[in-house]
Amino acid sequence: MKPIIFILAAVTMLAACGPTDVKRTDSPARGESAVLTDAVPGLFASNVISTGLNERDAAMTADGSAFYFSVWSNGGGTICESRWDGRGWSTPVVVPFSGEYSDVEPFLTADGLRLYFASDRPGKGDTAAGDYDIWYAERDGDGWGIPVNVGPPVNGPGDEFYPSLTDAGSLYFTATREPAATGENIYVARPTAKGYAEPQYTGRAINSTRGEFNAFVAPDESYLIFSTWGREDAVGGVDLYISFRKSDGSWTNAMNMGPQVNGPRIDYCPFVTRDGKALYFTSERFATPLEKHSYVDLQHRLTRPQQGSSDIYRMSASIIGELRSRALAEEEK
Repeated sequence: MKPIIFILAAVTMLAACGPTDVKRTDSPARGESAVLTDAVPGLFASNVISTGLNERDAAMTADGSAFYFSVWSNGGGTICESRWDGRGWSTPVVVPFSGEYSDVEPFLTADGLRLYFASDRPGKGDTAAGDYDIWYAERDGDGWGIPVNVGPPVNGPGDEFYPSLTDAGSLYFTATREPAATGENIYVARPTAKGYAEPQYTGRAINSTRGEFNAFVAPDESYLIFSTWGREDAVGGVDLYISFRKSDGSWTNAMNMGPQVNGPRIDYCPFVTRDGKALYFTSERFATPLEKHSYVDLQHRLTRPQQGSSDIYRMSASIIGELRSRALAEEEK
């Protein structure tokens, strides 16, 4: 998170600030027939979840009844929850364990009983906030229990971010460590009887010297979506890329998800629903160009979404299948 913030600030200054082709999609997660056929990213839960604040990240229960995200403010994050009540999304609330330290990047297990996240809260034996580690909290009735640090070898002396787990229990995350200490890269830790094996670097087909972050892995480990910046095929300041796992266990060369997904500024924090139908991500987009305005107009704009702060978007995930066909065809050349 810390190095990512500097990257995002830099590329924001360089990225275009014009309007982006987006629409609003405030329909529920369940029965999403409208959004599932929508190839254009749409603003999610306008003025409830996506507001004038800096909302980011996405995690959802398998039945679509609860949505988790983060709000970034004053150099730190807070994890929030909203619930679908049959008519719309409820006013978000801060989850019980968050609000004191910086907590971001929630990931919910398939059974909904464990919530992973990244946090700078004090670890065992510490008395103050430190580097970011990966933590989890377990479901306790209608709430969540006391967070537990995942511990070594996943957590090391530096920062670890964006936990994402496969159905087999492999934990993907991003960190700055050897053999690629030039920026954040993507690692995977395989489960063992006592925890996790030493994390493995996911390789150069995915990673670069610029840094990769916010990596979401498919439950069956068939693909990996992540953010990076400054590559030759870049669309905006920070783009979403995708890589597919081949039959031999290696990965296809990472491919930009293209202008159908990426806008001119910053796109990050991907998430795909459990049924594989909807793609969520965070984006900093403008709905309309800046025009001459009064002070009242300015206040109104800055308290609403799509004014350049981070908001949450969603679209049909069918593009993943289209990109898979292209990626595998290129690998065969």
